[in-house]
Amino acid sequence: MNSTAGRPHLHARRPPRPPSWTYLLASAGAAALVFAAVCLALAHVHHDGAVLTGDETHYMVAALAIGRFHTLHVEEAYRYAIAHNLFMHWGVQFGQQAIDAGRIQVVVSHHGFFPFHELGVPFLLALPVAIGGAAGAEIAFAAVVAVLTAAVAFLVGRVSRVRTPWRSAVVGVFLSPAFILAATQIYPDLVSGLVIAIVVLCIATIEIEGRASIRLLVVMGVLIGYLPWLHNKNLIFAGLLSGAVAAVCRQRKLGLRSLSFVAAPAVALWVPLLAYNLYVFDNPIGIVDSLNLGMASWSRMAALLVDRRQGIVVQMPAVLVGIGGLWLFRRRTPRTVLVTVAWLPLVIFLNGTLANSFGGFSFAGRFQWEAAPLLLAFAGLALVKMTQVRPRAAFLVTAMLGVLYVIEWIPVVASEHVYYNLGFLDPASYKGWWGALDPFSPILGDFARPWSVVWHGGRVWLGVAFVLVVSVLVVYIVVRLTRDNAKVRLPIVGSLVALLAVIGVATTLAAAPLPSPNVIPAVDLNSTVGVVDGTARVVRGPSQSGALVFGPSWPIAAGRYVASFTYNLQDPKTQRADVLISGGPPASSSTVVASTQLKATRGLSVANLPFTVAQKGKVQFRVFWTGSGRLRVTSVALTVRPAG
Repeated sequence: MNSTAGRPHLHARRPPRPPSWTYLLASAGAAALVFAAVCLALAHVHHDGAVLTGDETHYMVAALAIGRFHTLHVEEAYRYAIAHNLFMHWGVQFGQQAIDAGRIQVVVSHHGFFPFHELGVPFLLALPVAIGGAAGAEIAFAAVVAVLTAAVAFLVGRVSRVRTPWRSAVVGVFLSPAFILAATQIYPDLVSGLVIAIVVLCIATIEIEGRASIRLLVVMGVLIGYLPWLHNKNLIFAGLLSGAVAAVCRQRKLGLRSLSFVAAPAVALWVPLLAYNLYVFDNPIGIVDSLNLGMASWSRMAALLVDRRQGIVVQMPAVLVGIGGLWLFRRRTPRTVLVTVAWLPLVIFLNGTLANSFGGFSFAGRFQWEAAPLLLAFAGLALVKMTQVRPRAAFLVTAMLGVLYVIEWIPVVASEHVYYNLGFLDPASYKGWWGALDPFSPILGDFARPWSVVWHGGRVWLGVAFVLVVSVLVVYIVVRLTRDNAKVRLPIVGSLVALLAVIGVATTLAAAPLPSPNVIPAVDLNSTVGVVDGTARVVRGPSQSGALVFGPSWPIAAGRYVASFTYNLQDPKTQRADVLISGGPPASSSTVVASTQLKATRGLSVANLPFTVAQKGKVQFRVFWTGSGRLRVTSVALTVRPAG
């Protein structure tokens, strides 16, 4: 009789154990160090005229107040930063004037000076700023993004239920240069997106496994509670995620006890936030950004999708594979997919309707970074599933994404890119692999010009149609490649590609938006002579001749226009104003299409200069100074001249 009967065989394969939390933390820490090293290796890109841009400085000052002065009052931190030339290189005299005049980004309440922005990022960076200044903050911020990214990749593997090395390889979908460079800029958007992705993937884990550990529930509660600290609009997302957690817990019959482990830390974080907002802003949700829902808002929403400089589809092509992943997991994790499908348009809508949708000199399209991590996570799920069915196809898709990323890296390594808006004043300086796609993906959201505040007409609908057709094409291919013996039908693929070509041609032929009426302060134009006086430019003679104002090199459609120069001239001689059109870079092949003489005036006067553009190009306005008298230019306006 076999003595081992009824006992498991000594060499029987045991089901693999899931990685421990210690392994997760160790892996996340290693990934954080590697990620930080990559970001620091690219530091020359960030410091090439674009270090601590836009509101980054104000987040850093708030972190300095917390980490060094142990207070939420920021006036002392501003004075210290200005006196020691930290973060903002204003100079001591100008900096003190800015503080005294209230031109710093603070909220002056009955209780003192408080940060204008939310405190989530300053709390994360308080200690690194106190120890290492700006460099310490950038390293710490990159490490935070790396840890959160590693957590997303780990959860993708857990949701996929696949035990292969491919599960770890999904981190590659996050290696777009836009994503990595975003990790060195101090803004809450990318961190918010990663936090949301982690919570949604935790919901998917509960859906698949039918249970949840206390640790997982508490982590979800902490992350949901911290979301509004990063940005007050995240209150909406936190509410949506809370409803999704409640729904999946009810569906899996986890009970109120499980929900309490999520609710307790979330409420514990929300209560002090609401109290702080009441104390400082007299409003429980803090400063509310005004929404601007108009025709221009739809242009901005389309730009967040497909704009060749701002769009998520162009910056991160892997998100299209993520749409395929949503389709693949719609039955396995229905509530997760439902909350994702409801949340993604909400992100685009809210960020497209904000009055300051494209912000200051921050990384291009940063307001759509809340949407990117979750789409990339579903892209990883789709690729992992594909490796099970068709490894060669998965390798091919991954290789194609890799090639796109490598092509994107070329201008980054050469410091000729737009992720930090370098050279934003010159349209000819837009560099990147997508430059050749301009006709198919026009600039819809260039915040440095009026295009982000006008309706782009048919180009908006064509841009949205382009994204929809590409999404259908990618979903079709992904679904076919994740089924046994399913063939990709070339006629269907060919028809969709042909439709994309038709849309691209239609976009090229569509009329450009008319920047009318639009008034450009003289200070916003370039100059070779004179000085700035408020929003005007002034020059006195005798002095060297040159252009008192010139620019702005806007794209302009064919049509009839009027340029209006508002000026004051005290000189018996006349000066000259020109309108130039160029079909290429502003410095080459510019043609004067209209010119007029500015005559002497006693006060401000307006000189109207009609002109006609035969074909689309770039327009420049120029006021030429001959060297004598006194000339002041306050603004240049562009209007459309009625036909007839």
